[in-house]
Amino acid sequence: MNSQQTVGGDVQSISKIISGLLICIQEETAALRANKRYDLPGFNARKSRLLYELNRAAGGIAGPEHSPELSMQLKTLRAELAANALLVKGHVTALREISDLMIGLVRKDEADGTYVRQRRGYAGW
Repeated sequence: MNSQQTVGGDVQSISKIISGLLICIQEETAALRANKRYDLPGFNARKSRLLYELNRAAGGIAGPEHSPELSMQLKTLRAELAANALLVKGHVTALREISDLMIGLVRKDEADGTYVRQRRGYAGW
């Protein structure tokens, strides 16, 4: 086995998978930043598939320190994931705030008696 190979796969194939994962994360991040509608299940499926492939390919690698290329790609991936996570967290927080507002409005409307159900067939109603 030469220095460009690992038990699970060679550095080139691992690098290709990381590149695909980077592209996927960058596309999702760009969509989030632009507040564009995007295919969340599609992105999640792509990321899951690529992470699975990366896990399988890198199964026998001792560490990225054996490849400066992989080390640099992994640093870039970490930075992209951190930026992506911040945006996702912001969107989730915004959704939570909107849902809390909606719940508050429904509760307020219910409290004024507008949406009280009338039971039929009971005396006194």
